[in-house]
Amino acid sequence: MTVDHRDTTIDVSTHIHRMLDERLPGLTDPERHVLQAVIASEAEMWVGEVLSAELTDAQLAEFEALFDSGDEDAAGRCLESALPDYRDRTHDALLELACRVVDLAADRIGRGEPLLPDNTPR
Repeated sequence: MTVDHRDTTIDVSTHIHRMLDERLPGLTDPERHVLQAVIASEAEMWVGEVLSAELTDAQLAEFEALFDSGDEDAAGRCLESALPDYRDRTHDALLELACRVVDLAADRIGRGEPLLPDNTPR
């Protein structure tokens, strides 16, 4: 996942990797992949909820119509017009999601519970 943030390209996945290394240093590769997959699978919904909360019903309807039509450039322009700082908000929302997932994983590990089912290769 890469997003523009304050005129600099920031690789969000680098932040997520660093967070996993710092907070959960003993993760196996399969555990790391599971956590990254959880973050990736929830990212679009999470960011959508964060951004849509700031749009009027009319702005949201316009954005959804453009996005659903497949015109991602027009959808991006629409979003930028309505929320000039949407890139910053997207970046922050992705990192917040990653923090929540890592916090849940750390809590689970702290209780001695496995992150993966027993039948998952490690």
